[in-house]
Amino acid sequence: MRFPHSRPALALAALALALALARDAGAGTFGEEAKLVASDALAGAGFGQSVAISGQTALVGALADGGAAVDAGAAYVFQRDAGGWTEARKLTASDPDAGDIFGERVAIDGATVVVGAPLDDFAATDAGSAYVFERDAGGLGDWSEVAKLTPSDADVDDEFGYAVAVDGDTAIVTAFFDDDGGANAGAAYVFQRDTGGPDNWGQVTKVTASDAQTGDEFGLSVAIDGGTAVVGAVHAMAGGSRAGAAYVFQRDTGGPNGWGEIAKLTASAPGAGDRFGNSVAIDGDVIVAGAIFGNAGGAAHVFERSAEGWHQARTLTAADPEPDAFFGSSVAVEGDTILVGASRADVAGSNAGAAYVFRRDAGGPGSWGQVELLTAADAEAGDGFGVGVSIDGAIVIVGAFLEDAGGANAGAAYIFALQGQSLIGDVDCGGAVDAIDAALLLQFGAAFIPVLPCPPNADVNGDGRSNAVDASLILQLVAGLLPALPP
Repeated sequence: MRFPHSRPALALAALALALALARDAGAGTFGEEAKLVASDALAGAGFGQSVAISGQTALVGALADGGAAVDAGAAYVFQRDAGGWTEARKLTASDPDAGDIFGERVAIDGATVVVGAPLDDFAATDAGSAYVFERDAGGLGDWSEVAKLTPSDADVDDEFGYAVAVDGDTAIVTAFFDDDGGANAGAAYVFQRDTGGPDNWGQVTKVTASDAQTGDEFGLSVAIDGGTAVVGAVHAMAGGSRAGAAYVFQRDTGGPNGWGEIAKLTASAPGAGDRFGNSVAIDGDVIVAGAIFGNAGGAAHVFERSAEGWHQARTLTAADPEPDAFFGSSVAVEGDTILVGASRADVAGSNAGAAYVFRRDAGGPGSWGQVELLTAADAEAGDGFGVGVSIDGAIVIVGAFLEDAGGANAGAAYIFALQGQSLIGDVDCGGAVDAIDAALLLQFGAAFIPVLPCPPNADVNGDGRSNAVDASLILQLVAGLLPALPP
């Protein structure tokens, strides 16, 4: 028997439903869901200096953790389940040494984690390194180190590992004091899984700015999405001064596995010392670059890709601008939502910090309007909330590396969730787990729809993937074959 509706028609209908639900999901407000602190918190550890989130897994760097050696550093993995957010694993380097500051920057995508250690002396003094960890590599639910990354041309004081990014099988690690283009001009290195052998992470290229100059510090920030990467250079020339810039690279430009520069992004009105590019983020056709000293209190510049290339669409500033707020300390973007950290904002106390939420079309078509201001429920002066931000679906994480709950400047991180949308298995953010959620997962797995309305709720079994296994668990719950979804 043939059904009256064609498969493409069903796919389009499902896509329309998913996108409508996604738009509804984006219209909510974020509420604080959890405060994360290290189980072995130490004064001065700087937990929260860097943060990242993917699905139900959060990653928090603590660059000055002294558990392995003084300032050797660590990173902590937290997992979300029916009981909330719990610490799943503390990650440290297999060869920790004093002063490595492992955890200065962290990145996560699904079951893969990358952690930078920019002052590691493995190849040369402060040459730096980065470490790759994978879930289940050492056993079910375990996070194990699978690779240590160093550049092919490591040199003294390069600080390789200062910024890291990962997407799928590609990782990018920067060395912002690399000297190829001049002293401290900076560079970024691209690594690919299975290059040089199965499961090996091999270097495939090194990229530098086409107009590199001494002191650019290209690589102070980095982000990647699919085949597009963006690298910040806070002292690059723009408008006749060292206002800063961000450079966009595209995979397979210049040849297979090549990463060629396709654009240099600068502010529409650059000013000397803006530090444009101190933070960068990318999602699809949107790039955001922070400039902590721009616009008298900081700014975040939004660029959008069209058929003609990348163009600046908007400059974001706080609705309550403050001098020296460091607005743009960190940035994140996903879909129609942009998050901007301001680690010295005084709105909740002197230098307590804040994070600002902007949404596309808020305030008019084509606009990016501020819709929310996030602060910690227990904010105190000097917390540095907003030094790091990350967003995935309906979940946001914000670092506060000078928070004192675990000791003076031990640090913390805060999880915010779109209100009413934090139920595991509630794929459509409808407030309940039902057969519709399973159907969306199956359609997503079959590539009938490109996105899920609420991705963080879709990874039911917590394995870092959203697929038919998760749909099966939901259907068993709905049929009464399971009393509850797995914790």
